[in-house]
Amino acid sequence: MTLRSLLVDLVSTNDRKEVPDEQILNVLRENDRIAVGTQDIADAVDMSRQGVENRLDELELKNRVQSQKIGSVLVWDLHPDERRDVVPPEIDRLVHAFDLIRDQFAMTRRLGMYILLTGFALIFTSLSTALAATPVDPFADVLLVWGYAIAGGGGAAWFVGGGTQLATIVAEHVVYWRLTGELLRTWKENDAAASSQRGQIDVRLIVGLFVLVLIGGALVGAASDLQAGLATSSAFSWFEATVVAGLFLVALVAMVLGIE
Repeated sequence: MTLRSLLVDLVSTNDRKEVPDEQILNVLRENDRIAVGTQDIADAVDMSRQGVENRLDELELKNRVQSQKIGSVLVWDLHPDERRDVVPPEIDRLVHAFDLIRDQFAMTRRLGMYILLTGFALIFTSLSTALAATPVDPFADVLLVWGYAIAGGGGAAWFVGGGTQLATIVAEHVVYWRLTGELLRTWKENDAAASSQRGQIDVRLIVGLFVLVLIGGALVGAASDLQAGLATSSAFSWFEATVVAGLFLVALVAMVLGIE
């Protein structure tokens, strides 16, 4: 699926399998502080009762709606921070499309950072192998070439993913402003969603830390071997050893900043 077809599909006003969040929230906004039942919302947006209930549960976790029981009936109302003017579903589809595109390139950026740091690990390993072997093992030269190639590819993916992600954010705000004449209100909503999820451990965080330990361990070993090799050579200087340690720290900091 091309980028153009993705935008056309998501921004289209034709029937979609997924009803935008704003269309559900607009039902509550239009009732002006009157709690609405799950079935009434389902009828208004043409969804199944269970589907609407699942979506409302997700919105409640994000502090966008609140529920209460009146007798045996579960009713829904807007969260106090969510009370604002009705948002056209087409605008919400547009924002949703930009979110999907941004998430895809965010994954590209993270993957590029992993590949970049893998290349760094190969470079450090090849340098330490070259210093430890006399004469220099030809394998070290091959490893060095592969390290630079992998690091270059990962750096390119990280640059493209991060740059496109930033461009998408800017384009999203510009398009929304041109269509509505107002600024896109996403920062407060994102902060609220983030605050509601504090303390929860994401699977991607665990995987990221696991990869960080693996690549970080390789860099630590390679940097230690490299410094030991420099220390036993006639060309050793504390400046060279400091540069090696500095590169190692920069690589780790870059990875931590690039993953999330």
